[in-house]
Amino acid sequence: HSKTSFSCSSNWTLLSTGCYLFLGNEPRTWFESRTKCEEMGGYMVELDSLEENEAVTAEIKQQGWSGHSVEFWLGLTDLQEEGVWRWDHTGKEMEGGFTNWPHGVPTPSQEEDCVHMSSYGGNNFVWNDLPCGVARLSSYAPGYTWNALCEKYLYD
Repeated sequence: HSKTSFSCSSNWTLLSTGCYLFLGNEPRTWFESRTKCEEMGGYMVELDSLEENEAVTAEIKQQGWSGHSVEFWLGLTDLQEEGVWRWDHTGKEMEGGFTNWPHGVPTPSQEEDCVHMSSYGGNNFVWNDLPCGVARLSSYAPGYTWNALCEKYLYD
């Protein structure tokens, strides 16, 4: 058996779980992030396994984003139905699958419908729900920005 070597398009990062594009230089709302990922030929990252969550978290640290108040949106939302968290690209409900919510999250809030990986306050990239229209939120986390993180399958 010969091993097939995979590669990602220019600017995309190859990890064990796929190709990823970390766009931490330009703050975007959740909706702007989704549009940008689609324009780049991918979709917002869907962390559906511990392996993928750990690989992406390690790469965020490796690329130096973790020390610079940069947060990344996930393609996870309950916009369709309050309290039912669903991956945007695949449409799969998160219920019963991998999650990385800390205790007490997500909050039952009509306003907080989109999910990001949080490093705020020393959080180790746990998931947190926020309003989808946030790109900067100086009242909540001065200096922090929310940004696009895109994914695509190796064979796309």
